[in-house]
Amino acid sequence: MNARPKTIFISLAIGIAVACVFIFEGIYQQAKTTAITRLYQQEMIYARQAARGIEDYFSTWTGNLNALSQMNAVVVDDREGKAVLKLFYETNQTRIMEICRVDEKGVILDDFPDTHAVGLDISFRKHIVELMREHKPVISEVFRTIEGIDVVALHVPVLRGAEFNGSVEILVDFKNLAKRYLEVIKIGETGYAWMISREGTILYTPVPDLIGKSILAVDKDNPSLGAVESAMLGGREGTAEYTSQRIFAQHVTPTKKYAVYLPVRFGNTFWSICVASSEKEVFADLTAFRNRLAAAMSIFFIVGVILSTLGTRAWLIVKEKEKNARAELEIAQQQNQLTHLSRVNMLGELSGSIAHEISQPLTAILSNAHAAQLLLGQSEPDLKELREILKDIVADDQRAAEVIRRLRQLLKRGEVQLQPLSANEIVEDVLKLLRSELI
Repeated sequence: MNARPKTIFISLAIGIAVACVFIFEGIYQQAKTTAITRLYQQEMIYARQAARGIEDYFSTWTGNLNALSQMNAVVVDDREGKAVLKLFYETNQTRIMEICRVDEKGVILDDFPDTHAVGLDISFRKHIVELMREHKPVISEVFRTIEGIDVVALHVPVLRGAEFNGSVEILVDFKNLAKRYLEVIKIGETGYAWMISREGTILYTPVPDLIGKSILAVDKDNPSLGAVESAMLGGREGTAEYTSQRIFAQHVTPTKKYAVYLPVRFGNTFWSICVASSEKEVFADLTAFRNRLAAAMSIFFIVGVILSTLGTRAWLIVKEKEKNARAELEIAQQQNQLTHLSRVNMLGELSGSIAHEISQPLTAILSNAHAAQLLLGQSEPDLKELREILKDIVADDQRAAEVIRRLRQLLKRGEVQLQPLSANEIVEDVLKLLRSELI
């Protein structure tokens, strides 16, 4: 293979390789985008289910407490009211930790099952302050009891007519709540949920040591989480990418995570749930696809190189044939020119014989003409002899004309034409040319 076909082949191979890489990258990136979108959709389904479950949970208990708060016995907190609260607790003790009746000043009047808390002033607590100001159902932040249990308090106001008369409260074990709605969220090997309060306190995370801490303090050295935290504290919903060095309780190298977040709204406040998965989950679905795509691109490259090579060779063969045809045509033209020059040179060499050949019939014509003049000068010319003389004159004239015609044809420029000839005629013509020499 000479230099030019090699250059063409290498150029085609590089072009096909670049095209394969471009196609591979385009398809792979599109597949990656689709996989990320699918992951976001899956995460959002889990997040919405958890948010709806928590909202429905507190909505149900708010309805139950609202029904209690409207009972006259509970409003006046008499013996019957206390019995009602005790019965309510005994009926629901597997789902709530305690039930309290709080007066309008924030002092506990009744507490089941722990009666030791009766008389305790809790008016300083943030959610009680809000309850006494707004007279609407409130939910507390997650706080830890003396027994070391993380709980959430739900208060529903008790009204005597239009007058605020305290509240009915239940305590909910937040760990059980989180286990029911948040721990069950598992996406692949790395996906999990975490939740913060409106003030940024970490309410739930698979890392127990972080619960109760401020998200802003925990992730102060991770600027990629800033936008996510800001959106969550603002009660917004959306998707995000951020970098984390933790998967569950394990510390890992910085890993990109894809997350969705949305608020859980109830009563006077909201919490915000985030469901996040590492990019490992995206690549897990893409690995097999990437391998198949790479194999397909390899086959495409090999087939492309083969077809391009065959096409290039065919093109070069056609070009070579065209080049050879042009060369053969030029050779034929040069041969015609050489043949013409050869004829001209030969004519120069035969010029003496040709001149003699032409002059010989002309001399014969002149002699016959003089003879005819002499015969015509007689009183009784011999007509038969005159006819013979005229016949000779015509033959010599034709002979001279034929010589000139053949000379013109010999000297004419053009392609050599092959045609059948009579050998006898050629011999006779040669004898005519050599007639004088032979004589």
